[in-house]
Amino acid sequence: RVEPLTPADGIGGTKHFSRRTTVSLAGFSTGRIAGCNMAIRRSAIARVGWFDVDLGAGALGGTEDADYLYRVLRRRLKALLAPKVVVYHGHGRTAEQLRRTERAYYRGSGGFYAKHLLAGDRSVARRIYWDLRGLAGEAWQRARLGQLPIEQAAAVWAMLSGAVVMVCRRGLRPRAHPAAER
Repeated sequence: RVEPLTPADGIGGTKHFSRRTTVSLAGFSTGRIAGCNMAIRRSAIARVGWFDVDLGAGALGGTEDADYLYRVLRRRLKALLAPKVVVYHGHGRTAEQLRRTERAYYRGSGGFYAKHLLAGDRSVARRIYWDLRGLAGEAWQRARLGQLPIEQAAAVWAMLSGAVVMVCRRGLRPRAHPAAER
């Protein structure tokens, strides 16, 4: 569980669970993973491999943790959310810096989706659909209120740019799916 260190560090979208919860592929979304507090068994690393640095912060935007969890789940390994284990996260960012960080996460999501689509994982297409549908719903609500859906448009653009970057880095050649490696 990730909690803000101070009220100014408010972490949007943090999910709270009162009891240990098993994570599954159903409803998996890159935006729901806070990987700053992961513990991974050595046996899982032996089966899944390492984090994909092409998806990390400074590369595409910090979805290497979501990608890792996705590969763990694709291998049918067990993943748990343990709410008693807490990290207090103080980022000290301004509102504009937080918006840039959020766009970087969307860029990373686009890279994640491209990586798995290039590897032949067609189930990712459904996840893309639901992410884009959620953004479209938010944009529609803003438009109904007479507001421009700038953040939603920026998120879609960021996802597309992340996908393009991943395709450029890895090429259009199909690759073995990471869950099938080894």
